[in-house]
Amino acid sequence: MIRIFRDPHFQNPAIRRNFILNWTDGAFFAFGMSFVPIVTVLPVFVQKIGGGSLAVSLIQVIWIIGFNIPQILISNTIRHQPYKKKVVLLTALFQRLPWALLAFISFFFINRISSRCGLWLFFLVFAMAALAGAMNFPGWFDLISKITPVTLRGRLFALRTITGALLGVMGGWMVKHILQNVSFPHNFSMLFLLAFVMMTISYFALMMLKENEPNAADNPLTLKAYFRILPGLLAEDKNFLNFLIADSCMTIGLISQPFYILNAMEKFHLSPEASGTFTVVFMAGLVIWNFCFGPVGDRFGHRINLLIASIVIFINSLLAISVQTLAVFYVIFFLDALIMSMVQVSRFSIIAEFCGTKERPTYIALANMVTSPFILLGLIGGLLADSFGYYVVFLIAGFGGLVASLWWIFRIREPRQYVGTEQEMINH
Repeated sequence: MIRIFRDPHFQNPAIRRNFILNWTDGAFFAFGMSFVPIVTVLPVFVQKIGGGSLAVSLIQVIWIIGFNIPQILISNTIRHQPYKKKVVLLTALFQRLPWALLAFISFFFINRISSRCGLWLFFLVFAMAALAGAMNFPGWFDLISKITPVTLRGRLFALRTITGALLGVMGGWMVKHILQNVSFPHNFSMLFLLAFVMMTISYFALMMLKENEPNAADNPLTLKAYFRILPGLLAEDKNFLNFLIADSCMTIGLISQPFYILNAMEKFHLSPEASGTFTVVFMAGLVIWNFCFGPVGDRFGHRINLLIASIVIFINSLLAISVQTLAVFYVIFFLDALIMSMVQVSRFSIIAEFCGTKERPTYIALANMVTSPFILLGLIGGLLADSFGYYVVFLIAGFGGLVASLWWIFRIREPRQYVGTEQEMINH
């Protein structure tokens, strides 16, 4: 990984500066999220304020749908703006403020109101964070893709995740310590506040990015005309359509994530601070897997990484169904880190390789809009979990991982083999 700094692109001071700032932004944002991960800490918080399996399943549903579907509404505006940084900074600010609001609410109000009101208040603010992220992402992704050469993107996302995960190991230890030694709800208030502070540090790195060159001029479309071109885009790009099918199946495979921690706590009678231990395992896994597979995506293409992620979704589901010892749960969270690292490193990168520069915001927004509704199966899973146990959720997730694996193997070509503009950039 150290050899990345010997890449010829780093002879350009602007590329080197932006790479380091993007790295810093991602590392501290991930550090912030390590205090409030949706797969370990937030399910415990929701359960502590009175939520059942359906409420826990809403965490993943609100985060994925709230973060992904609204992107299509802003992508048309983003695609014809010559400069992206201004809108990125504005939306990034609103992406971070809800965590400060959650710290305030949990400290002063969550113990003084009913469980029902507390759940509504939490999910309302949590949805605000997801929606602000949706407004931010198309512009942020286009800006990062614009100022980062294609052969550095995979390693940039890997370095962001690795450094954030290394910090997150410390974050997981702090989570365990805080949950163990500070009474509820002040312990969770501290976690929300720490998340906000670290995300604020990442915001300062975003502020210092240099966007020197404007995007090519483009004629703006009305929203109606913009939506009219989307079906034609899918009809013309069959490989991208097949990617959307595989990506949707992988999304189904992710519905089991919030239930791993609850299943472990119930099956082995663990206390809430165990979520901190699982967070440490998860973050350590992110470090290891990104070291292993970040360069693989840059060198061989990101299709192979996403195929591996799909296979591991299937394997993890089988492990969750058959688990008999606590040690197996540590393996599950370690492998879950592999899935998340592959998605973080390779999903965004491969979408950028399906299209040209001008279509990038449209492709990423369309991918997120089409695939994210499949997480709604998590609500069905939450309802079924109350009646039949968590194994039903794990079965649904495993089926999604199996179908995604087959689709990656038999239906999807590596986009670098046929997208001319990206291939020219790679060869250059």
